[in-house]
Amino acid sequence: MEPLYLKILNDLKKKIFDGELRPGDQLPTEKELSETYKVSRITSKRALSELEKNGLIKRTRGKGSFVKKFENKVTNKKILLVLPFTDDFALGNLSESILSVTQEANYELSIVTHNYLNDITITELQNNFDGIICYANNDNQHLDLLFTLNQTNFPTILLDKEIPDLNLPTFLSDNFAGGIAATNYFVELGHKNIAYLFGNHEHPQSARQRYLGYIQSIINNTLPFHTAYNEDIYDEKK
Repeated sequence: MEPLYLKILNDLKKKIFDGELRPGDQLPTEKELSETYKVSRITSKRALSELEKNGLIKRTRGKGSFVKKFENKVTNKKILLVLPFTDDFALGNLSESILSVTQEANYELSIVTHNYLNDITITELQNNFDGIICYANNDNQHLDLLFTLNQTNFPTILLDKEIPDLNLPTFLSDNFAGGIAATNYFVELGHKNIAYLFGNHEHPQSARQRYLGYIQSIINNTLPFHTAYNEDIYDEKK
C-alpha cells in the first residue's frame, strides 16, 4: 500500500502534467487537501513540500502554493545508464546499442557506475534526469533507491536482474535458452563429458538459469552431467 502523502503527490503531479493545473494556478491548501484525502495536515504538507522540491510548485507564506512556469529546456532530455563497470565487455555492448536509440530520439545518455548512486540524492536524480536504466549486480543493490523511484513513478527500467517485489519493467536475457544452446554446441561436436563450472562467487540469477539450461540439454541428450572438473573422470576417458 502506497504512503498517503504519495497518493496526494502523484494525483497533483498528474493534474499538473495533464494540464488540469496550469502554470500560475493555485493548489488546494494543506487544510483542504487533508479534508479531501482524510489525512493529517502533516501528511498534506509533506506532499506539497515534495512537489516544491521537484520544482513543480512555488510556495509562498501567507499566499499559498502555485504551479510554476516551466522554462523551455535547450538541452535534450537525459537518461542515466547505470552499469557495474562502464568498460566491462562481458555485459555486452549495452552502451552503444542504447546510445543509438537515445540519439535517434534526441535524448542525452549519461553512463555511470553504481558508485554514482551513492553520492546523489533522490531529489537530485529526479531533477537532473528524465529516466534511469539500471543494470544491478544483484536484486538487493540500491533497493531503497529503486523502491522510492518506483513509488514516485519515476521512469525506471532494470536490466538483467528482476526484482519481484517491485513493479518495474525489466529486460532479461534468456539465459536458460543460452545454457541449452551452449551445451548443444558441444554435443554436436561429439563431446560426451560436458561439465558446468561455477565460479567462487555467489551464483546470480543469470548463472543459475544457464546452469538449468545446461542440465536440460544433458537430459535431452541422455548424457551424464558434472558441475566441476574431475581429474578421475578425465583420466578414465584418456
